[in-house]
Formats: sequence, structure tokens, C-alpha cells
Amino acid sequence: MREEDLLRTLSSSARQRILACLTRGPRDVEAIAQEVRLKPTTVRYHLLSLMRLGLVDAHQELQELERAGRPKILYRLGEKQVSLTFPKRQYLHLVDALIGHLQASLDSQMVNEIFTTIGKEQGRDIAFDLTLKNDVERWTPDLFCKYYIDFLREYGVQPELVQRTSREIVYRTYNCPFKEMAIKYPKLICDILDQAFHDSVCRSMDPRVRSRRIKCVAHGEPYCEHSVEWPE
Repeated sequence: MREEDLLRTLSSSARQRILACLTRGPRDVEAIAQEVRLKPTTVRYHLLSLMRLGLVDAHQELQELERAGRPKILYRLGEKQVSLTFPKRQYLHLVDALIGHLQASLDSQMVNEIFTTIGKEQGRDIAFDLTLKNDVERWTPDLFCKYYIDFLREYGVQPELVQRTSREIVYRTYNCPFKEMAIKYPKLICDILDQAFHDSVCRSMDPRVRSRRIKCVAHGEPYCEHSVEWPE
């Protein structure tokens, strides 16, 4: 991705609005057009420009593959990271080096405990902040969707609500913020740190709430999927 091409593409306010729209989750052309107040033909034109640079990806909606007729195409933010700084930031190399040093210096149990602690503390802090910020007295599935799923949107992971009942929430995320490290260290990043994070978020909201990971990008799935269950 050449920086001049990126600057030219992002100079359009319409494309900026489309990208901002997609941070709230996958959308089809009609939904994007309605949110950004452009004609569908205009949206398609801008999407092609964004896709050429890898800033947007397209995929068929899973439910639509089983139905007759023309499948619905959903658009979501691409996996390429945009950096306009000079020199370019190399945080991934730093994190990779730190993880490698920990694994070389400590036994695996100690490394696992460190990442479990990090996940628990991050989850607890986020749950506390959301509870305080939104003045939540008791977390329910409705409030979880309203505040936590919205937090995930702001965080940029592109959440999609898949199932919502009085006792269970199932949601997917399409844009893992740790994807490169998760693919390289799936057990450490996903099975330990991320699972500890989600468990801590839920149990800090309500000790009876349980979190379960269903799918994971680092383990070969197209997205991450989580279930959150409340007691009867």
C-alpha cells in the first residue's frame, strides 16, 4: 500500500464516512447507503476504491448461502492496518520480542500465570469502568448489548450480535486487535489471555454470568464468537 494512494483514497469525506460506518459492524450496500446518506451506486464506487487498498473486505452472509436467489454481500473493515506516521511504528516486533524473552526466561506455567493475570485485570477494569460510566446497578443481557457491545464497536473489533434471548447473548467479532500475535501464539493470546479477559469481564459484572468461546480466528475460524449466559 503506497502512502500516496492511501492519502488520495482517504481524502474523500464519503469514504471516511463509509469506514466509520463499518467500524460498527458488517453492512450491505443498502445499509451503508442509508447510514452515510449516499446513493447505493455511489457507495459501491467508493467501496471498490477501499477494497483495492485492502481497507474493506467483502463476504457473503452465511445465512444467505442457504437461501435461493441472489446472496447478500456484506462489507467489513479489512485486516490491513493504516499508519501515516514516520517512521512507522513497530509495536508488533516489540511485543513479539517481549513474549519470546518471557518464554525463554520463565517456565511455561509462570508465563501462563502472567498472561492470565493480565487478562483478568484488563477485564475487571473494563467491567468496572462500564458499570460506573453507565450507572449500572445490575447487568442484564439487554444492558450487556447496549453498553458492552457498543464498547466493542468503539474498540474497533466489529462486533455482530448473532443471538439474543433473556438468558444468553451470542456475538461475533471480525477484527481481532491482536490477530498477528494470536496467530503466532494462539494458546497464550487466545486460550489464556483472551479467555481470562472475557471470563473476568462477565464475572465482574455478575459472578453468576459465564462466558464461553465458540470460535476463534487464531484457530482457523473466519471470526471469533462468544456466548455469554445468565442464570435462570
